[in-house]
Amino acid sequence: MKILDYAVARKLGIAFSGGAPSLTTKLIAQKLGGGSGGESGGNTGGGSGSGGGTLPDKNTWEGVFARMDAGTYATDYAIGDTVPLDLGSEGVINMQIAAFDADDLADGTGKAKISWVSKELVGEHRINPYLSGTTEGTGTIGGWGSCELRTYLKDTIKPLIADTVASRIATVTKTQRAYNTDVSQVTQTTEDDVWIPDYNEVFSSGIYTGLFVDNASRIKLARSGSAYYWWTRFAHTREKAICVGKDGAWQSAYTYEPYGIALGFCTN
Repeated sequence: MKILDYAVARKLGIAFSGGAPSLTTKLIAQKLGGGSGGESGGNTGGGSGSGGGTLPDKNTWEGVFARMDAGTYATDYAIGDTVPLDLGSEGVINMQIAAFDADDLADGTGKAKISWVSKELVGEHRINPYLSGTTEGTGTIGGWGSCELRTYLKDTIKPLIADTVASRIATVTKTQRAYNTDVSQVTQTTEDDVWIPDYNEVFSSGIYTGLFVDNASRIKLARSGSAYYWWTRFAHTREKAICVGKDGAWQSAYTYEPYGIALGFCTN
């Protein structure tokens, strides 16, 4: 140990034992610096903690949740960033950040921290069978809340999501246009953990238009690698719902068409 360390030690009031300071050079330097804190991230995937060391890779779900818990998610990530999600038999897709603090938590405690929409389509499925009179669950009667596609997402797709991710998926409040069994048009409210976007969320001034800024940004690819149609929750007529076309513009289509699924969920 150098003479300078002895002088620094005395100045700091560090006790001596047997003629040598009780702290090493490194610890003295830390004391002068106000104590040891978190280390800076050494690569683009890491990040600095607050006295807690480097956070997990930001391109993993572990990294996402660590930054959500640390309260740095909105600065460490940007709209459009992606994190891969393994859906087992449905393959690996990239979930894309659509918004921060935008969706209302169903329990009324505030906003969900991050809203996600899949960059690629998660297979294809119809919304409902063809309209049969005023029967709920056909055409757009009963709306998103009573449709076959909503059940498919909850019963078939969500169980494919790993528990580490599923446990952080928040139930949020969603609204969309629907038709009742009396054929009246209504604005429907549902509580959803997994969902598809609504027309009013991805067009005009919707909450996800930070991601979906134009038609080109709304184009999504099917497993084949080609652009394909994908459904929204919006009931256009009793027979048809709004979908997004291969060119990213909106179209109206019969609900029995097996169009693409843009999987959405919020994490909190």
